[in-house]
Amino acid sequence: MDANGADITDVNHIGVLNPFRYRSYFYDEETGLYYLKTRYYDPETGRFITIDDIAILDTTRDYTNGLNLYAYCFNDPVNTSDDEGDMPNWLKWLLGILTFIGAVALTVLSGGSLTPVFVGMGISIIGGGLLQGTITAVNGGSFWQGFADGAADGALWGGIFALAGASISFIKNINLIRSNGVVIGKGMERVGYVADQLALAKYTPMKGYKFISKVFGTKIADKLSIAHNRAWIRRVMRLNKRVLDIGLGGAVSAGAWYGMELQEVADYIWYMLF
Repeated sequence: MDANGADITDVNHIGVLNPFRYRSYFYDEETGLYYLKTRYYDPETGRFITIDDIAILDTTRDYTNGLNLYAYCFNDPVNTSDDEGDMPNWLKWLLGILTFIGAVALTVLSGGSLTPVFVGMGISIIGGGLLQGTITAVNGGSFWQGFADGAADGALWGGIFALAGASISFIKNINLIRSNGVVIGKGMERVGYVADQLALAKYTPMKGYKFISKVFGTKIADKLSIAHNRAWIRRVMRLNKRVLDIGLGGAVSAGAWYGMELQEVADYIWYMLF
C-alpha cells in the first residue's frame, strides 16, 4: 500500500521494488514471508513458521502467551519489534539490567572497582546502538530504530559479560574476601611466611610477567606488575581488611612495589606496623 493506504499495482513502484519493508525486515516475494535472520515470519497469521529456541521459555514462561514459541513479540507487533527472531527489546533491557545489578553487587562484595563495570556497560550499549543503527541505515531503514535495537542488544550482552567478569573476579578473590587481613612488606618470601603463620592473605604476583618482560621489555612488565599490585591493595582497602606491615626486614629501601603499597595505605585506618 502507498502512503494513502491504497493498493500498489505498479510493479515498478519503489514500494514493490524495495525488499526491506515492515520494521525494515527483508520481504521474500516468492513466499510472502519476512526474513528475520534466524526465522521466517508470516504476516498473514502473525506467527513465525518455526519455533523459537526452547531455552527462551526460562524467561518468557511467566508472561501472557509466553509459552507460545511461534508468537511474534508476545503478540504485540504495534509496540515491539524482533529483528532476529528471538526476544523483544524491552526483555533484553530487563535481563541486561538484572544481570548488571548482579555484576555491581558481586563487584562490591569482592572489593572491585565499579568504574570499569559502568564504563563497559556504557560502551556496550552505545557501541551496539551505533553499529546496528549504521547497518540499518545503510540497508534503507531508520538509523534510530536500528540504534534502539542495537542498544537493547548491547544492554543484554553488556550485562551478561559484566556479570561473568564480576563472577570470575569474585571467585579469584574468594581467599582475600574470607581472610581477616593481609600482610605486606619487603621480600615476598618474608611476607609469605608471616602470612602463612598468621593465616592472613598476601599479594599474588601478576601472571605472565616473564613472558611480557621477554616480549615487550622489563620496563613495561614492571609497570603492569605495579599496576596489578596497586589494584590489589586498593581492593584490600575497599574490603576494609587489616593491613599488617612487616617492614623492610633489613633491606635498605622499600623498592617500587612495596614503596607503592606504603603510599597507598599511608592514610588507611586499618594499617598496622608489625
